[in-house]
Amino acid sequence: VKVMNLAEEERSFIISVTGPDGIRLIGNSEVKVGSAENLQVPMQARVPKASQAESVQIVFEVVSKDYPDLQRKKKAVFLYPN
Repeated sequence: VKVMNLAEEERSFIISVTGPDGIRLIGNSEVKVGSAENLQVPMQARVPKASQAESVQIVFEVVSKDYPDLQRKKKAVFLYPN
């Protein structure tokens, strides 16, 4: 997940994921991004295998901790391992 901070001060962001029942992020979901920085945040999600599908749609959401109106959502595809 790429997080961009265009503000003149450091900001904290919370990353979350939605999708099939039981989906969860593995690792730290809060990041700090310096003023005018871009940060590439590697994220891992775990989903219980509930169907025969090879993939499912998921949505990552990044929300500013101090300014909750600053948020973005991005669709992605979760691929089940073979």
